[in-house]
Amino acid sequence: SSASTKLIHGGLRYLEHYHFRLVRESLAEREILLRLAPHAIRPLRFILPLGPGGRPAWLIRLGLMVYDSLSRRVTLPGHSTIDLARHPAGAPLVAGISRGFAYSDCRVDDSRLVVLNALSAAEHGARILTRTQVTAAEEVGGLWSARLVPGRDGAGERWVRARILVNATGPWVARFQEDALGVAPGAVTPFALINDAGRRVKVVLDKEMMALDLLNYHPLTNEATTTIATKDLLRFMAATGYDPEIVDFAFPDEVA
Repeated sequence: SSASTKLIHGGLRYLEHYHFRLVRESLAEREILLRLAPHAIRPLRFILPLGPGGRPAWLIRLGLMVYDSLSRRVTLPGHSTIDLARHPAGAPLVAGISRGFAYSDCRVDDSRLVVLNALSAAEHGARILTRTQVTAAEEVGGLWSARLVPGRDGAGERWVRARILVNATGPWVARFQEDALGVAPGAVTPFALINDAGRRVKVVLDKEMMALDLLNYHPLTNEATTTIATKDLLRFMAATGYDPEIVDFAFPDEVA
């Protein structure tokens, strides 16, 4: 990430937007990481002071109760109410803020976590190439060919082949798509299926998303948004020769 929070958390604020599954999955990952790498991931207690003009106490308590219930907590304590007039956390606060809540999440040294993931991948057979840039990639005969350029001088350039190419470049995903894949930002939307003359794309749609009446799509540059009815999206895909597979990603083995 270009702006890491250095937190391993479930995303408390997402509960306000009813993203319960996302929060549950993130909290499950938090527990897994805490169990596997306790030397890199440490518990962190957060304090939420109750001040004038903020969300009511009952709403925050409800959110924290849901947050705790979605988590399979093993080592982290649940939320609690604290008296900020006596608690050390209340010392820097202005007068009049005497009540708050405390809850648990985790902090991480994100660069160390990257190294740990790389070491684990290497132990399982992966080859790690640091300071190596992917400058081009193309699909040929059902396999991806990628050009790797090590170092800044470009010496030792070579091509590798693979069945699957994963673009995990984070905030640089759009730049990689343009520079290496020749794909303009925003081109990879459902509407781009019309360009797949060879029908090489397998379409998988989220069951929860397809339960909505309207869907919004916008390019990565976020310059415009296109809204389409869910039924019309399915008609468009059928007209372009696609029969999408609808999957409940909360239970990916179940196909609608």
